Amino acid sequence: MRPYTRVYATVNLDAVVSNMKAMKESLPASTAIIGVVKADGYGHGSVPVARAIDPYVKGYGVATVTKGLSCAATAYAR
Repeated sequence: MRPYTRVYATVNLDAVVSNMKAMKESLPASTAIIGVVKADGYGHGSVPVARAIDPYVKGYGVATVTKGLSCAATAYAR
């Protein structure tokens, strides 16, 4: 078996937005969504993903204070 040397995944931000919109529309208006931003999203780019979901979320969940500060510095913290 060959070891993996590099894994690549493409994230379609239009699909992310479509999914967020569908979730938001299917929930009661009083229900808030928290966007969970994991490190760099496995290399997917946490900032572009967070900006794409921003209109649909009330806030963000992060794993560490450092990541929270990074979010705030890139202007997608709420």
